[in-house]
Amino acid sequence: MRNKDRAAVRRLLTHARYEVLPTSTVEAKVLESVPTEIPVTITASPSMGLARTVELTERLTAEGYDVVPHLAARMVSGRTELEELVERLTAAGVTNVF
Repeated sequence: MRNKDRAAVRRLLTHARYEVLPTSTVEAKVLESVPTEIPVTITASPSMGLARTVELTERLTAEGYDVVPHLAARMVSGRTELEELVERLTAAGVTNVF
């Protein structure tokens, strides 16, 4: 690998983040394997629902992670639910959503 390529890979890896699905085992895996300095994104899965995404976001944020939840617009039922989601995420300390 050329020095230029190494530098590019190093630069990309310093800005990497993990993307996870809110499965029943992912929280333990993140806590065990991912340093809190690495941002974590949590995908909104239609089969798992937004509630699991938000709950995992709250728990990982409380553990010191910078978490970016994915709030799929098609999964939000309306303005009231969106306001509730924003309130919960803001209270948890989330500053960025996808």
